[in-house]
Amino acid sequence: MGYLGNYTELDVLSPPEEGFPFVSMKGSTDALEDNGHITIDSAHRVAAHYRLEHPTRVLKVQLVDDANATQGFFPYGYLEYMGRNYQSVRGRFSNSTLNGTLYEDTDLTQPREVRPGAYRIRIDALRPLRDPSDPDGYQVWHSSRFIIDAVSLAKNASASTQDDEEDSNDEVFRP
Repeated sequence: MGYLGNYTELDVLSPPEEGFPFVSMKGSTDALEDNGHITIDSAHRVAAHYRLEHPTRVLKVQLVDDANATQGFFPYGYLEYMGRNYQSVRGRFSNSTLNGTLYEDTDLTQPREVRPGAYRIRIDALRPLRDPSDPDGYQVWHSSRFIIDAVSLAKNASASTQDDEEDSNDEVFRP
């Protein structure tokens, strides 16, 4: 008994026809519309929802511009050694929330504020037994385009710490 095929080409993320990944406003399951306009503040944040069908050594959740250039990682946007999601209701998917702060490094220690503009979310999941330094080793998903009109971190003081605490209470799997 085993796997018949090339194990290193297995998809890690759920297929889109199963409803994942998708992007919504935090607290909603309604997907953002293509070219939808949003404002990020203490009450409005963008959430990327995804489901892992297979464990992955590296998972990246990034904000990218129209040229597909990375603007930074989401909080909880660079994860290593992620197990697959459970099949039960609790933990059946994971998410990462954009609270107005991005991180420039994989250790998530160099924060910077998101600037208004047109963006997509890109999720990169390393396929089984692939080299993390090889860009072709990742399954890549891009969200539809959305436009951030404004970011108000003044109302969202200590946004990163505050949201990390709030998001840890979500009923989804967190490593």
